[in-house]
Amino acid sequence: MATASGLDGWSESVRAVLGLSRTLHARAVVLLNADITSMTPEWIRGLAAPVLKDGGCAFVLPIYERGRYEGTLTQLFVAPLARALFGHQFWHPMADEFGCTGETAEFLLAQDIWTTDLARQGLEFWLPIGVAGGALTVAQSVLGPRVLNPTGPQPPLGSTVGRVAGALFSIAERHEAGWLDVRGSEPVAVLGAPPAPAKRSASVDPKRMIEGFLQGVRDLLPIWERILSPETLGDVLVLSEQATGEFRLTDSLWTRIVYDFLLAYRARVMYRSHIAQSLAPSTWGARPRSCWRRAIAPTPPWPTRWNGWRGPSRRRSPIWWTAGGERSALVQGRCLLRASRAGLPGR
Repeated sequence: MATASGLDGWSESVRAVLGLSRTLHARAVVLLNADITSMTPEWIRGLAAPVLKDGGCAFVLPIYERGRYEGTLTQLFVAPLARALFGHQFWHPMADEFGCTGETAEFLLAQDIWTTDLARQGLEFWLPIGVAGGALTVAQSVLGPRVLNPTGPQPPLGSTVGRVAGALFSIAERHEAGWLDVRGSEPVAVLGAPPAPAKRSASVDPKRMIEGFLQGVRDLLPIWERILSPETLGDVLVLSEQATGEFRLTDSLWTRIVYDFLLAYRARVMYRSHIAQSLAPSTWGARPRSCWRRAIAPTPPWPTRWNGWRGPSRRRSPIWWTAGGERSALVQGRCLLRASRAGLPGR
């Protein structure tokens, strides 16, 4: 299925395919991006076989082989936030490609999401959360590298981060009843051997990352003053004064930033698009730079397994938040959200 028609066209295409599967009484549905050049026949088998098996999975997500610094936004923001909120340990919580049963297609079609902004701008993020929230069995299948044939100019970074953050924050708001009482997280079944980082690696320019963050502090400070708590904002300003060699956005501070943005999004302290896009300097500048510094340590920064919270290799991993930082900030965020729902002062 091609994506050239844009995000709106993609979500409508997904709905049409699911509707066709209902008409044909299909046992299984597999959706693949037509722009992928690295696809093999094994991809279809990997996504279809688990849902065709008796007593198998209802929904299958792909796991891709990535370079150490590829998929930064997914590794540092999407996967940790989805895990912390909803308790699912997804490697790649985005259904750009997926397989599902006919019954799951019926379930998805029955949801009241298809005419919303979330469906038009973030359907691929909602699909795994929606299915898992419906108590359907989700698994992850190891496919291989995902290489796309560029079909046009890439959107600006701010727009990309804004779309992704806005989608995740909207999902958190839509399904808040499903995550406010979640404690801990559970592994999601992996079919196949989890991949190690590929030898290929995207180029990393730490100096440019820090410059982007510092430029964000200069340009977005009036906006961040309305979004971040005084304590978090103070720590961000201290960070902006650190020398390059000492620069490190800690797990705890990064978590507090994300939850402050989430709460500000829910409270509508300003236009939601402005809130989501103003997260870009932290998401692409400060946080990747800090994780890059840790990733050059001798211990491999890739998780060896998905169960449990602690462990030296996992603590160095760019796709994990440490247990203490994540838990404390999550509790803080939940308390603030509960207070806002009760009409109490959130700050």
